[in-house]
Amino acid sequence: MRGQNTFEILAILDEAKDMALDVLGAAVASQSTDLLHGGKRKERFLKEAAKQRAPKEEKRQAMRRFYAMVSYLEQDGLVHKQIISASITVRITPKGKRKLEDLGETLANALPPCEYQEKKNRILGKGALTIITFDVPEKYRAKRDWIRSALRSMDFSIIHRSVWMGKGGVPESFLEDLRDLEMGDFVEIFQINKAGSLRRLG
Repeated sequence: MRGQNTFEILAILDEAKDMALDVLGAAVASQSTDLLHGGKRKERFLKEAAKQRAPKEEKRQAMRRFYAMVSYLEQDGLVHKQIISASITVRITPKGKRKLEDLGETLANALPPCEYQEKKNRILGKGALTIITFDVPEKYRAKRDWIRSALRSMDFSIIHRSVWMGKGGVPESFLEDLRDLEMGDFVEIFQINKAGSLRRLG
């Protein structure tokens, strides 16, 4: 997502206060998304960087992209580089702290990708006929539009207003995204098995 890399770098520097450029690069190159949530980012990034060793060429390319990113952030006044004891150290600036807050709010309100690929997701009710209904308030219009796009990506068809039908079940990750978006109270998912019995899913 746009701004994700900037957020990661600024978040690490905000907690660590300052960090050697090569250490920061190794941390970001690990690209572990679960490290964005809670805990001490500096220590967790260092441990992850030690565990995940990318092939040399891939690692070099990742570092080149990282250095370019840091240069961009420095030009924009978000970070400041200085040489301390023959080592290049990076520190977040007050402007960078403000940018971090803005990005944090934007990313917190971001919607997940609305495309679900069967091979990458565990499918619930595979082979069953699935009916999904939803009644999402107007104030959550963006989330309602996201649900429609997600259903289309799973080859569901609208049969009446906010009633959709599809074959092949739904990815488990779709249900997880609905819960994360706090849409569970507005969405009903039912499946009809071969025997014709109806059951609620999720």
